[in-house]
Amino acid sequence: MGLALLSLTILLYAVIELMKFANILPRPIVCIGNVVDCQMVQQTMDSLPGHGKYISSVTFRSDPPTNLAGYTSSRGDMWISDNLDDVQKRTLLIHEYGHVVDFFHLTGKPQGTTSPFTVRYMPVFKDDPSVAFYSLSWNSTATRKDGSTSKDFVTEYARESAVEDFAETYAYFVVARDAFEQRAKENAVLREKLDSIKALFPLGFTVVDMEPWNGSVPLSTTDLSYEWQQPL
Repeated sequence: MGLALLSLTILLYAVIELMKFANILPRPIVCIGNVVDCQMVQQTMDSLPGHGKYISSVTFRSDPPTNLAGYTSSRGDMWISDNLDDVQKRTLLIHEYGHVVDFFHLTGKPQGTTSPFTVRYMPVFKDDPSVAFYSLSWNSTATRKDGSTSKDFVTEYARESAVEDFAETYAYFVVARDAFEQRAKENAVLREKLDSIKALFPLGFTVVDMEPWNGSVPLSTTDLSYEWQQPL
């Protein structure tokens, strides 16, 4: 039974890798929405490392397929709620792209050894780079470490799960880097999370102009206000 499960896991991994291989060559992101929203998608992805790699489509709709404001499928299809303002849509897009980076870019190889973490019920292997990030605050995907506090997370929503922690931290780095740097000076866990996410970005990366941190922990990154800029 154990051998059969391992064989099935390896087969599923191979299928996922083949799906990724089909996305290696750059291609336009299919966008279903109004002109302004689709321009925002292209502008945002052009500004981020990877330029939207592994995203198959972005659909803006007033009735997303889940009860969440945003969602990314295992095939790289993304849905964004149309019931948001322009800044929230962009922030949610960046958050969802954080999931894409986590799920499709930072991956391990099936060696028969899995971590305590799962993504969409699929095992995360121990050599997956995301495991080191998850393990800063989590014992498993949905179980936080004893002693962790809200100060260890960039937002309250980041405390939902290990994968939401990653996506919120990714988005927070993009839209509130100065605040992140300031908070990390006083919190060792945030410092490690900042260093982990920073390693994914070019030196000096910045695309926003934001007010100084006001000392509060936001509910989610979609509560943040900022002015978008293009990177130099």
